[in-house]
Amino acid sequence: MPLQSLCLHSLVGGLCFVQVFSVSEAMQVDHPAHWNVEREAMSAATSGMLPEDVRAGAKGKLFFLFLARDSLPNREAWTKFFAFGKQGVDYDVFVHCTDESACRKLLGGQRRFTVISNSPSKWCEDLVTPMNALVEAAMNSADGTVHDKFIFLSETTVPIKPFQHVQHQLLVEDGIGSSFCIHPWRAWAWHEGTDVAVKHDQWIVLSREHAQRSLEFAGERRPLTFKMTLTPLVWGKVEWLSRGMYLLSNNYRMRLLGSIYVGILRLFSIIGPPYVGGCTDEFWHFAAVFDYFDRNLGTSGLHRSGLSGTPHLVMNELTSNTPQGRCYTYTHFRPDQDHFAAFTEILQQTPGTKLVSADDNKHPTRFEQLSEQSMAAFLQSPFLFARKIDDHTSFDGPLNLPEALDRYIYNGSIPQVGGTGDGGSK
Repeated sequence: MPLQSLCLHSLVGGLCFVQVFSVSEAMQVDHPAHWNVEREAMSAATSGMLPEDVRAGAKGKLFFLFLARDSLPNREAWTKFFAFGKQGVDYDVFVHCTDESACRKLLGGQRRFTVISNSPSKWCEDLVTPMNALVEAAMNSADGTVHDKFIFLSETTVPIKPFQHVQHQLLVEDGIGSSFCIHPWRAWAWHEGTDVAVKHDQWIVLSREHAQRSLEFAGERRPLTFKMTLTPLVWGKVEWLSRGMYLLSNNYRMRLLGSIYVGILRLFSIIGPPYVGGCTDEFWHFAAVFDYFDRNLGTSGLHRSGLSGTPHLVMNELTSNTPQGRCYTYTHFRPDQDHFAAFTEILQQTPGTKLVSADDNKHPTRFEQLSEQSMAAFLQSPFLFARKIDDHTSFDGPLNLPEALDRYIYNGSIPQVGGTGDGGSK
């Protein structure tokens, strides 16, 4: 049976994703029981509102924290999504913009979106400072509880599950833990040549305790200088080389003074160790919340209490090329960096779905077009959000994209997925 037919056969069953994702995406490998709950909640969510007893378990508030340039291109879709919750009780929204005046002009008249004061930022070098500014604004806005969650989102992200489903997943299923989409461990880094720093996606979900901890860590480790302490964990196909270069570059005078290799050591000090791949925001928050760890403990496994999805991180051959943790935002980069290859393949075979890769390989693939079948795939997936979707993304049908998201996802009307080889709907 074609992959597309297999995975779009039933909108609410979700069974195909148990098979497809459990093999290639470690975010779901460790908790098959999660899928039993997921199937029941998804069935309810796609047919309307979640049952009252399920929704009653959501005790905290969701803080949606947006990083934007000068606008929120998907604000109409988000407004429709938020219509199923109560602002100030179920959720609040905060936006940080590099062009604060443009955002205030656009969003100032909409009470739903609170634009905060601009903080210094630089792409890849320091997006941590505005992320922390969003956390601080959210925490200062009202008294909270230990159950609150702080969700980081880009301006080009849209929700691909109903509000009650997102609420239930983050506040009930995940408990009071934080969600990190952790990259394969070969992409991790040495910190100061001694301990290991975990690499993760920027779009994380923090508990209130961990959000507070990240603010405290900012006082200890400035984001702009943080990346200077990192070198690739694996470089030249070995783990010791970049680590050794860092130590030689920073400590050779004290440790090896008088060595006959002083000329080589001076060269190391001039050249410096290799740069780690990735951005500051892909290492900083995990270090802030869970600290670094001893590489020797990685093979047997590292338990991190308070980490949703996979509290037990393992560094072995089985996990060298697969993500760990819990991944809630679907993002696609170039094929060799695709952590979600199974779902990408489904989307690429879904009628009416068009993806356009970025030319520089530094930015994510953009959805050029979505369809009813895309909505079915989104609903079946384990993701809560998807990017990159902007105001140029079209919908293959008579509705515009916000209307389609509202009809087929937020309001729970099931798309009819028909046609030969496309599967059917129930």
